[in-house]
Amino acid sequence: MALPPPTYCPRCAAELVTRKEGGRMRPACPNCGYVHYVNPVPTVGVLIEMDGGIVLIKRGNPPHQGEWAFPSGYVEADERLEEAAVREAEEETGLRVEILELTDLNSYPEGPPASGIMVFYRARPVGGVLRAGDDASDVRIFAPDDLPLIPFRTHREALARWFERAGVAPRLPLGRARRKRDHRAARALGGLSTSPCAYPHDPV
Repeated sequence: MALPPPTYCPRCAAELVTRKEGGRMRPACPNCGYVHYVNPVPTVGVLIEMDGGIVLIKRGNPPHQGEWAFPSGYVEADERLEEAAVREAEEETGLRVEILELTDLNSYPEGPPASGIMVFYRARPVGGVLRAGDDASDVRIFAPDDLPLIPFRTHREALARWFERAGVAPRLPLGRARRKRDHRAARALGGLSTSPCAYPHDPV
């Protein structure tokens, strides 16, 4: 769902007209020459590995309210991508994390509600307390063989690439709980973070 185009120029307040600019019809100002371009917004997602599992948050707001996803959100104008990922992780999960690597890059021209570019990072906790915050209504650690349905395409594809890195390639759509345990995935993730956390966290 695209956002409605602006009606008035943000520079001079004149009423915008529609004309061809850069090969597309766009809102433009006949007075000062301003052209309104609809550009994708930058967003980040965080794959937090913890206690042999993956941290997911239950979304407290639309879209997909009540469903599970990775901690994620928009990048502020004065932030680096990594800083935004660390901030979103702490806001939504209560965990202070260390970024390990950039794990996936994706885009969602379909929205919602605006098109965006999404950067996923793999991270590990270095402090904090596991508890839902900001727009998350719940937060849990899920074993890699017992993941809930994940509604966002970009999150599912990031998870698929994580499984490929772990040496497992489950069928898409990802996220439906499987009865048969996948010990290869559990061992692969556990090899990255098997030891108990050295800081307190809520049991899940």
